[in-house]
Amino acid sequence: MGRKPSASGAIPRLRTRKNDDGTLRYYYDHGIVAGRRSLEPLGSDRQTALLRWAELEGKRLPTAVDARPHFGTLVTEYRRRELPSKAPATRRLYDIILGRLQGVIGDRALDDIRPAQVAEIWQSSAEKRGMVTANRTKAVLSAVLNQARQWGLMAQANPCVGVRGKKESGRKAVLVSDEQYFAVLKHADGPLRNAMALADLTGQRPSDVLSFKRTNIVDGRLVFRQGKTGAPVVIEIIGELKKLVDELLAWRGTDVDVSPYLVRDEKGHPLSKGQLRSRFDNAREKAKINKAEFQFRDLRARSVTRKAIAEGLEEAQRLADHTTPTMTAHYSRGARPVKPSR
Repeated sequence: MGRKPSASGAIPRLRTRKNDDGTLRYYYDHGIVAGRRSLEPLGSDRQTALLRWAELEGKRLPTAVDARPHFGTLVTEYRRRELPSKAPATRRLYDIILGRLQGVIGDRALDDIRPAQVAEIWQSSAEKRGMVTANRTKAVLSAVLNQARQWGLMAQANPCVGVRGKKESGRKAVLVSDEQYFAVLKHADGPLRNAMALADLTGQRPSDVLSFKRTNIVDGRLVFRQGKTGAPVVIEIIGELKKLVDELLAWRGTDVDVSPYLVRDEKGHPLSKGQLRSRFDNAREKAKINKAEFQFRDLRARSVTRKAIAEGLEEAQRLADHTTPTMTAHYSRGARPVKPSR
């Protein structure tokens, strides 16, 4: 199906592109062919282009309208009904990937999507954007098609089943040492030092660390819900964490005297994700540590691992708020030390 003309009086399937000198090039839009939009060049002369356009239009065969649900309809419905319930970061990721998938699959009927095409989509995505993005793309496509089956829009089995991606190495082998931590901390500015210390002590994700507010402090505890899972977490504010929180509450910015947020920039405004990323990258570069060896998110695993070693897997699970000990065991880095047999 070709795109609908957006300008009044536009000629169906006749497309134009502007040259550097302001003249136009003409194309005939054949629609989606083999998963991609096919534009046939008609030249720069409008009269010649229109003659060729008429010839191509005359060759078009009348086709019956395919009333079956197609991928474009599914994407529209999924964005309307499912995306609003997901976390902001997940919504952004899904929205980007759905746009890419719609550009490739187009308005193909859902029951006409085959495993071979899914494999082609994975391979193309891997070549353009890397293996991790390719795996995410296939996962999103699979989730959306499963939803189509639940809604009764799709009768066939999910074509993503059996199409293998590639195993991601992840960051399971990465455990930030004290030497690496303090090397970056040495080159960190005040706001970054606060963010790193808060993440290291609480074992929470970067987005949660940046969202901590004064109102999350209740009866000597840090009480909040994780942004990713919505799970409630309660951390006692004692020891080093109490000292840090007291300092954060007492600190004043140059522009904002009192802010509801605990982690702030020099002016007192909430530290954004972009600021955190750029400041951390800069400090890590000055410490001459490779990105693969230390990322801000690794502080969560460092904290959980330290908790597991000191107090056991159950306490580490409570700190991370994992649903099962197995998840915590998989998340913690390195081998926990054991006592000898005698």
